[in-house]
Amino acid sequence: MKRTLTILALLAAVVLLTGPAEAGLFQRGKKKDKAPERAKTWRYDRLPTMAFHKGELRAAGIGLWKIGELYLQLAPDCEMVGGDELQTGRTAVVMGPRVGGTIVAWRLEMQKAAPPRPARTLNAEIVWSESDPTVGEGSAPN
Repeated sequence: MKRTLTILALLAAVVLLTGPAEAGLFQRGKKKDKAPERAKTWRYDRLPTMAFHKGELRAAGIGLWKIGELYLQLAPDCEMVGGDELQTGRTAVVMGPRVGGTIVAWRLEMQKAAPPRPARTLNAEIVWSESDPTVGEGSAPN
């Protein structure tokens, strides 16, 4: 009887000291705790290097444009600021990746056209004031 009580006490201690029942030998088939998902981060090192270029736009053939000495290609979702179409002779600033002699425009900003310069006049026609001889009115050579 004493021996039976000792065996029962040992079995009770083993049952209490071990944790809850786990599937399989060496915990095979046990559900593992999932690690919290990390937020996806942008990989900027995989994006092409951006370049900025400013120059005068000019047509280089049917459907081809040049800005300075670089060929210009518009990306499908290119954002154009300052106008809806390309115009020869206007100055533009282009942002996009540069590949060889071509720049792919992701953003294109057209600068305001410079006002035309007045024609140069050679004749000076100044009418001086009678009350103050240092003040005059008229035009002078450009």
